[in-house]
Amino acid sequence: MKRTAQNVEGFLKQKNKLEAKKAEIEAELVNVNQQIELTDAPTVAMTGYHTEDIIKKVVTPTDQVDKNGNVIKKVTFEFIYPDTIVPPVTEEEALVNNEETMVSDKESDNESTESTDEL
Repeated sequence: MKRTAQNVEGFLKQKNKLEAKKAEIEAELVNVNQQIELTDAPTVAMTGYHTEDIIKKVVTPTDQVDKNGNVIKKVTFEFIYPDTIVPPVTEEEALVNNEETMVSDKESDNESTESTDEL
């Protein structure tokens, strides 16, 4: 039993170190996600979509080489849907959205007639 405890002790130390690193990484991830949300908020407010949904990163190699012999790459950001900026709505999505709008309109009409009936 004592020998087993000695063998397990090293693993427990390693486990504790890894859990501490995990907690640090999760805290950093939360911070990065908050920064992304704050930075992306104007795009979401304007379009209703996140930047990653409407813009893609394009890396293209050039003919030039740096001093170490590596090919220099050109990075550009392009719209995924250049004609409309936002993703096109499929017919199914349009039908679902239209039905939801019609249901909410009927509910609001019913509420307004009920309130006028009370007066």
